[in-house]
Amino acid sequence: MSSPTVAQTDRCRRGTPAAAEPHRVVASVLLRSWFNAPVEWADDVARGLMVGSSFFGAASAIARAENPGVSSSSTCCRPVRAASSIRRARCWSPWVSGYVAWTALALGWLTTGQTTGSGLPLELTFYPMGLGALCMTLFALDIFRRRPAAELAGGVLVVAARRALYRAWDRLSPVPCRRR
Repeated sequence: MSSPTVAQTDRCRRGTPAAAEPHRVVASVLLRSWFNAPVEWADDVARGLMVGSSFFGAASAIARAENPGVSSSSTCCRPVRAASSIRRARCWSPWVSGYVAWTALALGWLTTGQTTGSGLPLELTFYPMGLGALCMTLFALDIFRRRPAAELAGGVLVVAARRALYRAWDRLSPVPCRRR
């Protein structure tokens, strides 16, 4: 379970995009009907709120130690295999969400100054995604660090073995995957 501070932060964070969406819809309808002025940026704002809600929703699920994909697939397996699946998900979640956070924040930085078709800054789509993924990473790391030491060591070994396999494949393959 998550700590009370995490739960309070989680409730506040989940409500922010949900509270902003009705204001966007009301402003769009009023401007369109009263002033005959369509709001060109409404779709871009809705897209940003949807992306932010999706990533903050996933962070919220991880903060509560829930993972719908793992939970639903684990019900079809034997208990030993289900426990193994959950352990693997808890090991990989910080790495995957950390990579998504890094990439989204880098895209936000790279698109600074660029605009969407309606003129809104393009980075407004990437920064909520990066912040949501960063929250996912922090919550997943919190869950990961509370695992027994043997599971932590096993998770680190699995990640190191997969990285070594990737490096070996990269060096031995005829077409290298290296960045230039």
